[in-house]
Amino acid sequence: MSALNWHKLAETGKKRFEQSDEKERWEAALLGFVGTPYRWGSEVPEGADCSGAVCFALAAATGLARRMTAESLYRTVFTVQGPAIRGISALFFISRKEKHEGGILKPAGGIHHVAGIVAEGIAVNMSEPEGRLREISDLKRVYDRYGYDMVARGLSRRAWERFAYPVQLAKEFDPEFYPYFEGEPA
Repeated sequence: MSALNWHKLAETGKKRFEQSDEKERWEAALLGFVGTPYRWGSEVPEGADCSGAVCFALAAATGLARRMTAESLYRTVFTVQGPAIRGISALFFISRKEKHEGGILKPAGGIHHVAGIVAEGIAVNMSEPEGRLREISDLKRVYDRYGYDMVARGLSRRAWERFAYPVQLAKEFDPEFYPYFEGEPA
């Protein structure tokens, strides 16, 4: 068996990624989380939580970065009703009753989870133990049993531009995030 030239493969992948549009970059970045261990509070390819994976994919797709919770993403930047056919979309899971999460009592109606949509009917779901590619209908069935409603929302690019900043500033907001993006911080 011959050894692969990983540098050449990475170079080819990088060129293809750079030539893609925003939605394709979003999908490619999210797909990179499939098989990645779930790690609460993290947002890098070696381990991430649900909102961390979405924030990383947004940064990779748009060149703009901001670490936000699932609740913040829903309330401020994923405000387009229904999935964006040509744009970036995510699923949000809304609790039908109060829930304890991480020692905190969260109210009914709160956003407790997010998954990035990568194709019609398909999402990348970051949950214990790792990120998985899932059919949206399956996610709806599973989360419904646990007392969640699910809604798909599209990204408001204008809102994202107001809340986020260039990835070159990522080192200032999260040092864990910075090594994954080229360029010096401003």
